[in-house]
Amino acid sequence: MVPKLKHALWEREGADVRILVEDPVEQIVLTDGDGRLERLLELLQEGKRPLDELVVALNAVYADAGTDAEPEPGTGTDAAAEVTRAELEEALSVLDGLGLVFDASPDGLTPWQRERYSSNLEFFATYASLARRPAEFQWRLLDAQVVLLGVGGASAALQALCGLGVGRLRLVDFDLVESKNLVRQFTYRTEDIGRPKVERAAEWVRAFNPEIEVEPVFRRIAGPQDVPALIEGADLVLAGIDQPVAASDWVEEACVAAGVPYVSGSGQGSQLAYWSVDPGRSACRRCATTGNAARMGDLAGLLGRLSADRPVANRSTGPVVMQLMGMVTLEIMRYLTRFAEPVSAGRYHIVDLTTGRLTELPWEPVPDCPTCAKAPTR
Repeated sequence: MVPKLKHALWEREGADVRILVEDPVEQIVLTDGDGRLERLLELLQEGKRPLDELVVALNAVYADAGTDAEPEPGTGTDAAAEVTRAELEEALSVLDGLGLVFDASPDGLTPWQRERYSSNLEFFATYASLARRPAEFQWRLLDAQVVLLGVGGASAALQALCGLGVGRLRLVDFDLVESKNLVRQFTYRTEDIGRPKVERAAEWVRAFNPEIEVEPVFRRIAGPQDVPALIEGADLVLAGIDQPVAASDWVEEACVAAGVPYVSGSGQGSQLAYWSVDPGRSACRRCATTGNAARMGDLAGLLGRLSADRPVANRSTGPVVMQLMGMVTLEIMRYLTRFAEPVSAGRYHIVDLTTGRLTELPWEPVPDCPTCAKAPTR
């Protein structure tokens, strides 16, 4: 183990050390009567010494001063007393419990990976600890397989997933690039008009990062029987298809039965929403639909009849799609790395584009839901 201090600043006030944690911004005050805590923080900021070397370095300053050394100003204890490894481990345990340190020991990443994913690793360091190094979050991404069902608006998520370093991607779509796509789908270019989206998207991935395995599947999902094979081997599915109308139900049925979490999102007028289903752990969207129909009563039937034959217009702009897919991809990152627990499992997260406000609408699990009943025990 090579303990390292996270991003933090500190100053001494008499016998106390006031530590300012940068993320989140908060103050922690620790008593440091003999000055050794501050010396430990200095060594941990370097983050280069294993435990035995830390013990030696901590004791060196007092050994150099001699056994008759006077206490440092503001301390007031015997400066010659040596720090033991057990005492160091106890101090590190306290700092770890406060979220101030992580293990910076060798992590198995190549120099190319460490450079490419350096900002990812800095982000994960915020959530790392002595038990979990930043690279362990990155390894979970590198080892993951994500299936994108649809690479239209979800192509923005595709780009973010590649930035994260997700190791294997399967892209499923049957659409061709159209000029109207170009205002919100930035993977595609004018010269790509008429090409299969999955073909161009896979080309983009290979050029962006040759280490990512990408499998384009030019195929229309025509029925529920098509989905299981497409999501085979997936750690997570991004459900980005809306045609035919029943496709979202087919995807949910297949994902829940396979025990594979899925994340999805959509926009309607002035609102965006994203949600996810964690099979066996959260309610499914069928539960949400059933509960919503019960709450709306006759209004649900009226809405269904009036909208059944109405043409659906795409009102998305580039910024709208980027915001939605950014939230979707962040949730995917939660699922894959568990840097934090997923926030949208069994609930809608709704963004009002007029006010910028975010609201949550949880789904109540429906007893004896036939979809949830298919979820394997996890």
